[in-house]
Amino acid sequence: MNDCMALVNESADLTVVASRYKLLMEKLDFLAGYSPAELAGYGITTPTSFQQQKQTIEANKATVFNQAIDRAYEKERQHIDSLKTERGKENALSRFYDNTARIIGESGIPSECLSHLESVYQSAAAQI
Repeated sequence: MNDCMALVNESADLTVVASRYKLLMEKLDFLAGYSPAELAGYGITTPTSFQQQKQTIEANKATVFNQAIDRAYEKERQHIDSLKTERGKENALSRFYDNTARIIGESGIPSECLSHLESVYQSAAAQI
């Protein structure tokens, strides 16, 4: 579960973030089915219930994915900055936008993240 949290919060690969987010939610659902006494019997203690942790993460789902979009863009920006022509940079930025929008549509990522992607794209395009 800690690996999932680390990848969700640190990966620049949006597909990885989406798959690990889903796995994390499944694991929290599973653990939420046990009482604190049952969990303690397995050596698992936590300051808040797994149900509360899941609710907190779900309440911040768009933020989690918007941050992942930002990390993905920063990674791609390094490639874009290395290109020599304006046209090459524009094409690379467009590919990033198209690929990221496709992943958002296919992965169950909140649709409001598309607005964030659009904002990132517009800001980046203005800097080319």
